[in-house]
Amino acid sequence: MATTPSLGKRIWLVFILGTISATGPLSIDLYLPALPEMTRDLQTHASLIQLSLSACLLGLAIGQLISGPLSDKYGRKGPLIVGFLSFGLVSLLTCK
Repeated sequence: MATTPSLGKRIWLVFILGTISATGPLSIDLYLPALPEMTRDLQTHASLIQLSLSACLLGLAIGQLISGPLSDKYGRKGPLIVGFLSFGLVSLLTCK
């Protein structure tokens, strides 16, 4: 017989699922307003800076292609934790 999860567990689940679904759009929405300033700071053309946005989208797409079969084989929790840790580490490495 299935039991109903406690309120704390349900709130935690909503928080985790919201974080997972918001990561991709948030990474792009935080990035777009900085494009003109990045062009000035790096003294390059806007088209080259826009390639980094294309790389972000490509990374999101490839990540889904890789994590899908891995989650089928190992379950969702392990690949999800590895993916978020990788995302966080790479994000920290790109900061000044």
